[in-house]
Amino acid sequence: MINELHVYGQGAPHDDVVIVGTLEAFDALRVALRRFFLTGVNVPGFFTADGEGYVVKLRCVDGATLDTLPATYTDDAFETRGEDPRWGVFAQLVDMFS
Repeated sequence: MINELHVYGQGAPHDDVVIVGTLEAFDALRVALRRFFLTGVNVPGFFTADGEGYVVKLRCVDGATLDTLPATYTDDAFETRGEDPRWGVFAQLVDMFS
């Protein structure tokens, strides 16, 4: 069974985050979260409807680090990648997964 799961981030402040998927995909996400909690290892094996696969990458940080991260709103009105220095902190966390 393909674990089809779509994650839609916030477009703007106070917007909902929406996760849409099959029951099997939500169960696989539950397993991935539990595995990360127990071992710190991320789990591959999720797909979007177009068949492209991805890994749900989890990173546990302290509150001080979390406060340094930018909001990742998707609406163009909130595009700050070029001007917000917090994107550098976010990039460093993402690079830790590579």
